[in-house]
Amino acid sequence: MSNSELNIPESWARTTLDIICKKLTDGTHYTPTLGTEGYHFVTVKHVESGKIDFTDTKFISKKDYENLKGNCNPKKGDVLFSKDGTVGKVCLVDFDKEFIVLSSLAILRPYPNAIKSDFLRDYLLSNIALDQAIGRKTGSAIKRIILKNLKQISFPMPPIKEQVRIVNKIETYFSKIEKIEKALHESNLLLLKYRESLLAKAFRGELVPQDSNDEPARELLKKIKAKQEKNNSKKKKRNELVPISEDEVPFEIPSSWEWIRLNDYIDIESGNTPKGLPSASDGNDLIFIKVGDMNNSKDGKIIDEVELSFSQKTVNQFKIKTLPEGTIIFPKRGGAILTNKKRLIETPFAADTNIMGLLIPEEIREYIWNWFQTITLGNLHTGSTIPQINNGDIAPLLIPIPPLNEQQRIIEKLIKCDLQISSSIDEKINLCRLLKEAILNKAFQGQLVPQISEEGTGHELLEQILKEKEHADVNKKSKTKVSKKKATKKTRK
Repeated sequence: MSNSELNIPESWARTTLDIICKKLTDGTHYTPTLGTEGYHFVTVKHVESGKIDFTDTKFISKKDYENLKGNCNPKKGDVLFSKDGTVGKVCLVDFDKEFIVLSSLAILRPYPNAIKSDFLRDYLLSNIALDQAIGRKTGSAIKRIILKNLKQISFPMPPIKEQVRIVNKIETYFSKIEKIEKALHESNLLLLKYRESLLAKAFRGELVPQDSNDEPARELLKKIKAKQEKNNSKKKKRNELVPISEDEVPFEIPSSWEWIRLNDYIDIESGNTPKGLPSASDGNDLIFIKVGDMNNSKDGKIIDEVELSFSQKTVNQFKIKTLPEGTIIFPKRGGAILTNKKRLIETPFAADTNIMGLLIPEEIREYIWNWFQTITLGNLHTGSTIPQINNGDIAPLLIPIPPLNEQQRIIEKLIKCDLQISSSIDEKINLCRLLKEAILNKAFQGQLVPQISEEGTGHELLEQILKEKEHADVNKKSKTKVSKKKATKKTRK
């Protein structure tokens, strides 16, 4: 919805973000040397649920902070808006703290006597603002909104007392909705327990009936092995299969199934971060996945967006290791192991050294994905101070393999159960989201609280801002002239 299309009360003014902000810039486009102490260095991945998570940030030196703090250090009362990758994350800086932000975050500093920071925050969360931002995104693999376009986003300006009433009303409604959301998420956790029991049945051969007409799993495995040997004839030779003894088998499976060790048919690869690799994107040819990117997943399976991507030139220069599409990844080092996150990557990619990947034959990939959900990564790791998963921890895992047709029936059954389990709660959670959107849309079209004529108008506030801008421009020009005169005198001397 553009500025001219906004349906607002007559007492409100129509303007843009550029006008109502005393400062509208972004973070540093240069990534300084990062360390473990100093000043926090915040990127878009550290902004979640309207807050900044400082626990996982890197640090920059005092020298770099002093060089960057002029434009790249937010102040209390500023609003941060993510403009690269995941466009639309919003955070109000409601605290005093010295930190620097990367260019993926825009810093909006409204005129404090005319615009309430929490009003600006709520507006940027609305579809009225977000639709404009998304409509102005550029780029291919990694979408971004440039500052020039961000500045042009429309802004409806009510009187300042009305802004306060609007924010209070939004907070009242949202508080009630969030209580409902909390109860729904708790119900979802109970349903996840039920899904775990379904998975246990699925991999014991108890979820769907066996069919004597199905080709046994051993024939499927022979075909996979033959294909692998053919593909690897000029590469490394795969290890010989080690027989699985009866003592190793944890439970009985149907006669048409087979037990395998994970590394019998699945390759294990680790990511790699070459020395000197740039910490900012320079192209869209290859995405580079970090452990933090695994949080960007709505369905818990596919990563929606990543922070880094590189040009083919950089890939070649740093000899970045590329992993194939269809790889299942998970954290292999640090506390992230305990989150038990696993993701399926649908495109060729690179990953950092803290990520391990499973390269799975296409025939059994979807089945293995579901089986892998039963594995608790926290039970695999070694190391006491820093958890770590090594190849030797995961390679010997035993996997029960059913016939291919039965795999498909199992997957179909799990999908059907997932839909039945989640549809009702997901619908209610979605209704909560839609209700919040509707509240915000009403708020910024002047329909959430009544207008009070005694509170003045947004037009008066806009005129006040324009006068302040004009005064600031005059002072700036005056200072520039003085500086030039001083420089001229020095030159003559």
